[in-house]
Amino acid sequence: MDWEARRGLPSDLQAAALLEILEELGPKYVAVAKLWAEYTSAEIGEMLGIPENTVKSRKRKIRQRLAEALRDLSPPAKQS
Repeated sequence: MDWEARRGLPSDLQAAALLEILEELGPKYVAVAKLWAEYTSAEIGEMLGIPENTVKSRKRKIRQRLAEALRDLSPPAKQS
């Protein structure tokens, strides 16, 4: 993915780029991401039939990958 080309895009296009990241991570991560806001890690694990620590690990990877992408999507800092 060419993140350099996505710098300064309107927010709806940035959102699409972030959704693309989740798709790149795969369906296991998408499932966790969809439930993240409403349920605890333990509850998500129970719903998906996976250990709580696996859910936490997937959340960590999602956060890391999204943080990287947001850094890449941010406009370059202005130099004085």
